[in-house]
Amino acid sequence: MHVIVWDLETVPDLHGFAAANDLIGKTDDEIREAIGDKFPKHIYHSIVCIGALVAHKERDHWAIDAVGAPHVGERTEKQLISAFVDKIIVLVGYGTLDSIISRTRVVGDARPFKITFRA
Repeated sequence: MHVIVWDLETVPDLHGFAAANDLIGKTDDEIREAIGDKFPKHIYHSIVCIGALVAHKERDHWAIDAVGAPHVGERTEKQLISAFVDKIIVLVGYGTLDSIISRTRVVGDARPFKITFRA
């Protein structure tokens, strides 16, 4: 059995928030002020890094097959998502923020992707 353990790092999507809230042309500081101190809705997050570990079960331990943390300093958000999604078929989440943001950003990119949530 193989598993993938992953984590997203995100930042507020200032452009998306501005477009949705009639703030086009405002400075980043003005947009951040409009967002306020509250945590932005999931749709207003941009993925900046996807850290992942791939492992498989051996008789008495887990063996690591791959580790990586590609980020937007290396490629675009769209390329990060595409590379990640192309490696998996079904993503099982436990109602985590990362699962919700992944789905939001992938759907926005029109990528075929299935997420299964478990309680």
